[in-house]
Amino acid sequence: MSKAIALKQFTRYFCIYTVASLFVYLLTSFTSPAGIIVIFVLLPFYSLCVASIVSTNLKNRHATVRYNKYLLGCILLFQGIKILTSPASCYGWYQGRSCYSFIQELFSNENLNDFANKTPHWETVETSFPIALVLYLIAIVIFLATLRIHKVAE
Repeated sequence: MSKAIALKQFTRYFCIYTVASLFVYLLTSFTSPAGIIVIFVLLPFYSLCVASIVSTNLKNRHATVRYNKYLLGCILLFQGIKILTSPASCYGWYQGRSCYSFIQELFSNENLNDFANKTPHWETVETSFPIALVLYLIAIVIFLATLRIHKVAE
């Protein structure tokens, strides 16, 4: 467990994390499928998490919180996997073609040279994105569920 920090400070850090996380995700995969995921999955999920923490903060103004450091590592690991496997290049996506993942964009530029989109996709990486997204969301839920809030006498 971590050292105890003020719940107000933890709330501020978590809000900054959610905004930064959305910014980095949209920066690395600025495509239509990524926008759909942000609008219908990440924004509602982050909104519920932030609302939960803010309501806890309002109920316990002078409380401190302790969190599990290892779960932070899991969250960052799953977030990294989520970003690397996210859809980054979706030329022809509306015609039923799959998107290239961000990691494939980093390691190859074949899909930029071939507008016929005949470059083979890394299907294992592309199909692992939904799994990474679900594991990331579960890790955040477990992290928030295992917070230890200690009320401090005023």
